[in-house]
Amino acid sequence: MTVDEDSPVLDAHVHVWDPARLPYPWLAGVPALNRPVTLDERSDGDPRTRWCLLVEADARRDQALAEARFMAELTRPSGRDERRTDVADRPDSPPGPPGEPGQRPDPAPPEVVGVVAAVDLCSPTLAADLRALLALGPVVGVRHLLQHEPDGALADPLLARGLAVVAEAGLVFDACVR
Repeated sequence: MTVDEDSPVLDAHVHVWDPARLPYPWLAGVPALNRPVTLDERSDGDPRTRWCLLVEADARRDQALAEARFMAELTRPSGRDERRTDVADRPDSPPGPPGEPGQRPDPAPPEVVGVVAAVDLCSPTLAADLRALLALGPVVGVRHLLQHEPDGALADPLLARGLAVVAEAGLVFDACVR
C-alpha cells in the first residue's frame, strides 16, 4: 500500500493532562512533565494530522470518570476548512520565515474523534462505570493499565469477566503493558 505524503493522518494515541485539574501521581517523578500538556502541543507536530484519539494518562484511579470528562470536553471541531487552499499550501510557494507570506502557518490542533478512558476491569461496578463513560459521548474504548498488576493477573477470572463486560458494552480494550 502506498501512502501519499499529503494524505491526512489520524494519530491514534494522544495524551493530554492538567495536574491543576486532576491528580496524576506519576508526574511527581517526572518534573519536566508536571505541567499541563495540551492538544496544541501534541508530540507529532505533523501538519497532516487531522484527527486524533485521546488516551487516558493515568490519573489517580478514583478520578477515571473525571479524566474521561476532561478529555470529552476537548472533542470539538478543529476549525480546519479542508476546501481552503492558502498560497502557503501551494508547492510553488516560496519559503519564508514563520509568519511571513509563503510560509505554511502552524497547523490547527487535530480534531478529537474519540476517547479511550481508564477503567478498573475488576471493579464490581464496572458495568455502571462503563454506562457513565458511554454517557459522555466520545468514549470509544477503555484501558486498564496492566503493568500495575501483579504477575498472573491476566489469568484472573475477574479480569476475564471485565473484558467480557467491555465487549458487551461495544467498546474496544486498549492493552497497555510495559
